[in-house]
Amino acid sequence: SPIGASHPGYPAQPRLIDSVREPEALLVSEQHRPLFQWKQRYIVTAVSSGVIFIDQFRAHKRVLYDEWIGRWASGGVTTQPLLFPEEVVVNAADRELLLSRHDELTALGLQFEACEGGVCVNGLPAGGQATAEAVIQEMLADPLDEEGGISVAEQWAARMASALAIKPGKSLQRAEMTDLID
Repeated sequence: SPIGASHPGYPAQPRLIDSVREPEALLVSEQHRPLFQWKQRYIVTAVSSGVIFIDQFRAHKRVLYDEWIGRWASGGVTTQPLLFPEEVVVNAADRELLLSRHDELTALGLQFEACEGGVCVNGLPAGGQATAEAVIQEMLADPLDEEGGISVAEQWAARMASALAIKPGKSLQRAEMTDLID
């Protein structure tokens, strides 16, 4: 019996492939591509040169960032309205900073208004997995660098992506892993 004949998905008899006439024969079937999650933090898959480990948080953060920058440039990010507004307590200076950047943050999908103890969040960017408080805290984590080569909007988008990206420790289904790496 030829090597691999008993393994599912492999032909019983090997055959030569003409890569010019049959380029699709060189592609690994999606269902046969090795793909798994390691330590609920990394996505592991095979590539032509070996194996690659992909940090799921960083991959998702990059996907969200690229998506939001593209949407922001074309008119705004889709907002997922919250069923009930969430009040996030912040000090007066942080509230003023958020309110001074209201238009930029709204264009990135964050809908909020001033309220007594801080800000009331009415909507978050669609596609994320974070609470209103986590998003606001990430927005306020560090001062913005208005002198550097990165625009304020790009800095906000990076912070928003960081707040809403899949965190380490979350178990992913095969389809979710495939979406992140393809």
